[in-house]
Amino acid sequence: MKKNIFLTPELAANKNLDQIIKEKEKMIFNKNPLKQLSALDINSAIYIYDQGFNYTEKIIPINNHINKTGINPMRELKQTGVDFFDITSIYKHKKRGKIAECFGNHQPTAQKNAQYIQGHFLCNYVILSHYVGFNNIYAFIVD
Repeated sequence: MKKNIFLTPELAANKNLDQIIKEKEKMIFNKNPLKQLSALDINSAIYIYDQGFNYTEKIIPINNHINKTGINPMRELKQTGVDFFDITSIYKHKKRGKIAECFGNHQPTAQKNAQYIQGHFLCNYVILSHYVGFNNIYAFIVD
């Protein structure tokens, strides 16, 4: 199965990126991620990496998320009616996976739960990937 690797712009700005993510073929989400995702084969796997707030450069797998960005990525879409997507099984689960708290550009709150990891916009890109039709979604936060 083909593997599409995407980085959030926040992670792409990390000066140690090539030492963290070894794969050579990686794409950075641009201002129109829906167009980028729609151009890919939805039967392929998508791996999405976001930057955390601790900068220890450990790659943490994600099994679920909480969107605290204040942004609904579906709002921009010109839809008629209201669709609610079941995202309870959106992620391919990994052992030792955590729950991502996505804060966008906001300063995160103090982390109280060891099962949570804080990131920027990972959840928004995952939701758009699911909307486009991807079923093999793997997500990570570099923290």
